[in-house]
Amino acid sequence: MDNTIEDNFENTAIIVSDGCCVQLGNLQVLDDVTFSINKGKKVAVVGPNGGGKSTLFNAIAGLIPIVDGSLKIKGMSPEDARGTISYVPQKDLINKNALENVGLQDKIDENINNLSGGQFQRVLIARGLAQNADILLLDEAFSAVDVGAQEDIMNLISDINLDGKTILIATHDLNNLEEKFDEVLCLNRHCCAYGDPSKVLTKEVIEEMYGSHNDMFKYHTIESHSKNND
Repeated sequence: MDNTIEDNFENTAIIVSDGCCVQLGNLQVLDDVTFSINKGKKVAVVGPNGGGKSTLFNAIAGLIPIVDGSLKIKGMSPEDARGTISYVPQKDLINKNALENVGLQDKIDENINNLSGGQFQRVLIARGLAQNADILLLDEAFSAVDVGAQEDIMNLISDINLDGKTILIATHDLNNLEEKFDEVLCLNRHCCAYGDPSKVLTKEVIEEMYGSHNDMFKYHTIESHSKNND
C-alpha cells in the first residue's frame, strides 16, 4: 500500500465523541466522554462493571440517546450511521450464512446450546460479519471462554481487522493489551485515558478506573452537569 494512502487511512477519524453524556433515568451513566478513534483500529474498551462500556456501545449503535455533548460516526449521528455499525452484544440472534467465515460451517445444524463458549462467541461474531459494516462492536467477546478460545477469537478479530474494519471490544482483561490492540479506551463513566496501551495504562489511570473514582458520580445527573458548565 502507498505510504501516503496508508497514513491518510490511519488518520481518518471514524468515531468522535466530544463531551458525550448519557443519562438513564436519574443516573448519569456517561459524563463528558471525549475521544477520537481512527479508521481501521482495534480498540479495547476497559473499565469496571457499571463503568459505562455497554452504555457507550449502545450510544454508538444509536440505541440510546445522547443528552449532552456530541457523538459522531463517520461525521453522522449514531441514528443516521446505523448502517455502518454492527453491534454484537453478549447474546444475540444468529445469522447462519456467515458461519463459514469463522470456521464453523460444520456446526450449521448444531443446536446452539451444544456449542462451547468459544464457538458461541464465534457465532456471534459471524452474525456481526453478515452485516458487512465498517465498524464492529463486540461486548465481552472473551467472557466465559478458555484461554485457547480467547486466542482463536483474537486471531479471527485480527483477520477481520485486516479488511480495514474498525473494531471495538469491551473487555475486563487488562493482560497484554499492547500485544492485542492498537488503542485502549479506559472508561469509568468518563474517559480516563485513550491511546497506545503501553503508554496510557499507568498506575494512576488504573486507580482512576477501579479505585474510589466512582464516588464522585454517585449522585451525578445531567442537571448538575449543566450547572457546572454555567
